[in-house]
Amino acid sequence: MIKFFDCSLNNEYSHRSISLGPKENDIMKDLKEFSQTHNFSSIDNYKYADIIITNTIFTKEILKHSLKNNIPLIKRMDGIFWKNSIKERNELLNNSAVIADQVIFISKFSQKSFHTLYPKLKLKNETVILNNANNRIFYKKQVLNDIIWCSSCTNWERTEKRFNDILKFADILEKDNKELYLIGNCQLETPKNIIKLGYFNDYEELSNTMSNYSAFVNLSYRDAGSKVCSQALNSGLPVLYANSGGVPELIDDYGISIKDNQEISFNDEEYELNYNDILESYNKFKNDFSYLQSIIKPRNYNTLIKDYFDTFKKFL
Repeated sequence: MIKFFDCSLNNEYSHRSISLGPKENDIMKDLKEFSQTHNFSSIDNYKYADIIITNTIFTKEILKHSLKNNIPLIKRMDGIFWKNSIKERNELLNNSAVIADQVIFISKFSQKSFHTLYPKLKLKNETVILNNANNRIFYKKQVLNDIIWCSSCTNWERTEKRFNDILKFADILEKDNKELYLIGNCQLETPKNIIKLGYFNDYEELSNTMSNYSAFVNLSYRDAGSKVCSQALNSGLPVLYANSGGVPELIDDYGISIKDNQEISFNDEEYELNYNDILESYNKFKNDFSYLQSIIKPRNYNTLIKDYFDTFKKFL
């Protein structure tokens, strides 16, 4: 049995409080849960590990141990912080990526962003394993013929989730006598046709809730690998989405895109979506809804897990 250690949760890297959600990354958690199926074992002491992985950074202690004992290091790379006010958070993450023997990007957009914004940084080895959600939890439970909309994030005060554009979408829905069911923490004022459902700690409860809806809208800006979009698709919900970040890679042919800014650069604020662009894509979504419902085929989550462990094995 090959032993691996996850050092993502450590005292040298702090998560943003505004993010909410579980501190342990879903993929990291599931690598531990399904490890033995792939002849791996997750351990609690890095000193006995054959390989070490992080979703955040490698601590000084880990780096010292790895160098002394020639232990391979794997860095899972999420998105780059593109906003000028918080871009300094990239430094620690990028340093760990450069040090790592292998970097796993969660989307091609994530990989492109890293190389575009930090062209002088060189990686030893890199690959892309597209993000996904566990389809043992999120799967299609029923077919609804009517279009019933929902959207989801951990905290709607995160400006990259574009709540102001969600309000534009709600206005379009109101003129069509439709409602939007909003999942996640939301202390912001909303019109009558937005129904706040709050934040769900339990994924089973979240999955059961999402099964009550038949369409998903995601307007987030430069999300490298939106887990909520994967949750929606695995639940059988076609997605109306802003053509931004790694989301188009996740949605593939199972949704309709809204015109968005494609530039990769550091900026002060989010690009604002155009009302008419949202409306145009919304109308196309309505026309294509039944077809999109019929063709959705979620990517196999077991394949993602296997790809991670196959990547590990290359360094053993």
